[in-house]
Amino acid sequence: MILLLAGTVLATSIAVFCVVDITLHQGVMQALLISVIPNIIASVFIYIAIYFSLSRVDSLRQRVAQQEMVEAITSSIRSIIPAPAAAPTAEAADSAFARQHIRPEQLIVIQRFLDAICNFSTTLSGNLDLRLYLHLADKKEGVLRPICVARGRTRAAEYDHQADLPYRGPEARVFIVAKAMNQRRVVAEDLPANHSEWYSDELKTKISANLKCVIAAPIESYMPGVDAGPLGVIAIDSTSANCAELGFTDPSGEISSKFDIMLTSCSRALYQVLTM
Repeated sequence: MILLLAGTVLATSIAVFCVVDITLHQGVMQALLISVIPNIIASVFIYIAIYFSLSRVDSLRQRVAQQEMVEAITSSIRSIIPAPAAAPTAEAADSAFARQHIRPEQLIVIQRFLDAICNFSTTLSGNLDLRLYLHLADKKEGVLRPICVARGRTRAAEYDHQADLPYRGPEARVFIVAKAMNQRRVVAEDLPANHSEWYSDELKTKISANLKCVIAAPIESYMPGVDAGPLGVIAIDSTSANCAELGFTDPSGEISSKFDIMLTSCSRALYQVLTM
């Protein structure tokens, strides 16, 4: 950056010097311009470089602050519940995460955690209409069962805790949470106005026709060597704005780094709670 700036200033100064030398013939004015203009040009380029450098530093500071926040949340979760004595097997995960097998103290921690993350998401997006869901996988039935939900202050509870969503079979292909579960990555997509036509007759009455978008992440482990597959999905949806308007995606359509970092870290923290 410094070498580029120096080269640009030198080339511009030489060009201006040549122009002034050719066009002006009065000695005093010519000498004045030749001495002053290069300094002005150098100052302008320096200010431009400082502006872009400060913008880059501010962006990096925001990312570091976001990462520190989610790490602090994760540390708090781990301090509430002790670490597991051994990693869960795939068979144990299949039987241990049905809704009736989640202990009351786990549900309390999970609900408080989801409430905090929902509040943080509304701050990031500037939208109070968000809803955050935790679905756990019933691997025998091939469905994602809703366990807990948190809502922004303007979001109604009309469609909360009502629908088991398939993540296997032909019906699963239309669900963003199923894509996140199966592809094991953060997925964000807008929904068309007629998305209710995709669903079975049973689900048409349980999924709001007003939903505009969903972003979801699989719940997986931080621990190396633990690969029993995702335990479920954490997802955020909205009835008032699309992914780009909420900041779920950047202008190119890619998942924004702030929501990618937040959802990935939070889903892994939830894994720790769920496997206690």
